[in-house]
Amino acid sequence: MRLLKLLLPLLIAISFIALDARFSYLNSFRSSLSTLFTPIYFVVDLPNHIVEWVSDKGSEKAELISENEQLRNEMIELKVKLQTYNNLVLENQKVNLLLNSSYTLPNYKVKLAQIKSISQTRLRKQIVINKGSNDGIRKLQIALSSDG
Repeated sequence: MRLLKLLLPLLIAISFIALDARFSYLNSFRSSLSTLFTPIYFVVDLPNHIVEWVSDKGSEKAELISENEQLRNEMIELKVKLQTYNNLVLENQKVNLLLNSSYTLPNYKVKLAQIKSISQTRLRKQIVINKGSNDGIRKLQIALSSDG
């Protein structure tokens, strides 16, 4: 009896497989069953879709938070660089104003100039500055640096 319970469904299954392979009798039946069970497949697979959707949204949110933090740090760095740049521009303007000015010490007239190039050999040192005869500078005039 036990063997019959096992063999009967097995023989029915094998006969359906053989009939389906040889003839197309069961195609419409299988199509109808597939259409009938589609909502059940959808409901069974729904938790998996929900888990995937939630994990995607969670990872997107984590990525956005990370990118936001990175952009904030970059913005702070750029603000510091901009502030440093603005300070350098102001300092440069002040130095240029000082270089374009001249003032008088008792018994001496002082002109400030920028050094443009220096040419040096063993016997001679030549300095080119940004002031000339129009500014009251003459050849062989004494020049002093901040170090003397």
